[in-house]
Amino acid sequence: MQTPLKSGIVVVMKIRLIRSAVFTILAIAFLSIGSKNVFAATTTTTSSGYPGPTTSTTPGPNTVINQEGNFTSGKVINIQSSGFAPGATVTITLNGVNIGTAVADSTGTVTDTVTVDTVTSTGGTVSINGTTYTVSLTNNNLTVVGSAPNSTQLTVENIFGLTSSSGGLAFTGINILRWGIVIFALLVIGGGLIMFERRRSSRNA
Repeated sequence: MQTPLKSGIVVVMKIRLIRSAVFTILAIAFLSIGSKNVFAATTTTTSSGYPGPTTSTTPGPNTVINQEGNFTSGKVINIQSSGFAPGATVTITLNGVNIGTAVADSTGTVTDTVTVDTVTSTGGTVSINGTTYTVSLTNNNLTVVGSAPNSTQLTVENIFGLTSSSGGLAFTGINILRWGIVIFALLVIGGGLIMFERRRSSRNA
């Protein structure tokens, strides 16, 4: 027969195990939420609130390459190509296909509004200045060509990709690791409860 003292000890141990499980789940959940802020930032943000180029290089005379980063479905981005003569008419191509012309503003900048409509495992669709195009997941090239202030030809290449989540691979890997720890902790705690109950039952038999 179980004494009141033993019953009290059993209750205390159960409470401690349950409390440990709750603390473990809350801790892992907190770390997983925090990891979004650490790993989701793949592009820089301009003052206008849109992702801007992460890097800008000049591989040759009058050619500038802007690495815009990866964009998720539903994202609206203003891609800016600068360095043209104010009022210059520029030609715009997407992955080598002519998609129209535009006129540089008073600062010599051409702004193309890109909206990511869909993202699949192989590519997606984007709307550029109101027209929809099919693109790949990586290395899409929005090229703007026109006259620079010194009357030479300037080429600005804006490279971008698509991703199904803002966190990318780093965030996904961290999530798998953290939730794996949660599952392992729950299995250990559950196993401990089962063993405890079996031992208690054998003592009372």
